[in-house]
Amino acid sequence: MNIGKRAPLILALWSALALARGHIDSMDLLNRITPGVTKAEEVSQILGQPATTMRFGSLRTMEYEARDLGTRIRISITIGPDGVVRDIKRMTQTGP
Repeated sequence: MNIGKRAPLILALWSALALARGHIDSMDLLNRITPGVTKAEEVSQILGQPATTMRFGSLRTMEYEARDLGTRIRISITIGPDGVVRDIKRMTQTGP
């Protein structure tokens, strides 16, 4: 098997998967997440894997991105130490 010939295809597939990670196709999906009720595992089932995950002490955030009428929106979902959603923030981003 000649990997050199397949490298561009493999790179293209990997890039597509990386770009899709953390992207929310519909903002309506956020309506299925309720702070104080929904667990982190359920967030992943509803929205897929986050683009990034960060920890702040005992809290962690799951970061997603969406587009609404061409506007980029960053969604930050805070998870408490018990694994339950504490907060959902939507932040409009400017730029490309």
